[in-house]
Amino acid sequence: MWKAAQTTQAKDSLFETLPLDVWGNVIEQGGFDALQARSLALVSQTAKPVAERVPIRIGCSKRQDFRALLNSILSSSHRPMLNLQKCIQLEDRTRSLRLLALILRDSAIQTLCLAANWFINIAEFATFLKSLDANASLTSLDISYNVIGAKGGMALADALCTNASLTSLDINDNGIGAEGGMALADALCTNASLTSLNISSNEIGAEGGIAIAKALRSNASLTSLDISSNEIGAEGGMALAEALCVNASLTSLNTSTNEIGAEGGIALA
Repeated sequence: MWKAAQTTQAKDSLFETLPLDVWGNVIEQGGFDALQARSLALVSQTAKPVAERVPIRIGCSKRQDFRALLNSILSSSHRPMLNLQKCIQLEDRTRSLRLLALILRDSAIQTLCLAANWFINIAEFATFLKSLDANASLTSLDISYNVIGAKGGMALADALCTNASLTSLDINDNGIGAEGGMALADALCTNASLTSLNISSNEIGAEGGIAIAKALRSNASLTSLDISSNEIGAEGGMALAEALCVNASLTSLNTSTNEIGAEGGIALA
């Protein structure tokens, strides 16, 4: 009996103090139920102030309905890092975005990864982004590989115009195109919190590249920008070079695989 109690106590201690990531595992219903029960038990038992609690990084099995587990983990306000990469099943995408929007309004989550979930319903995606307005704790958002397209890019740009907490944003490989790229450029002229932005592989072309370059002339918060694999060409390369002569905050710039040619390369040299 004593050994069993000691083992349970040790498990609780590990669950509360170590990051947890079970993404990509077929944990089956038994494992799913056990994780949910353990997280609820710890929420009811702990008396630690929120600031003293260790962040939890939780990723769910991609075969499981994770909504109940989300509720139980995030209701504890543990300031968690939440990894939901490639977790949301097709039939759950709309409902899951609605749930995440509600949770973000009240939680203290700081890092959220929603990569590779293919959020094709842009209306629901836009509603989710609006919830960022009411959240002052989220600092890092990864929505890469989600095919949000131009409309998703514009919705994201709208959110960035009012959000003041995000410092890191990854939208790699979302096909936002020139239209989405220009919308994001406009947002960068207003947003003053973002320090790291990854917009690689988004097909923004020369038009989008030039718009981003113009934004860099006035933006004073970005320190890292990945604009690689966007086919910005020589025009985009030269525009970036001119912007760098004015910008004083950027310390890291990735322009690889952009077909900038000799003209763009000379300008950036």
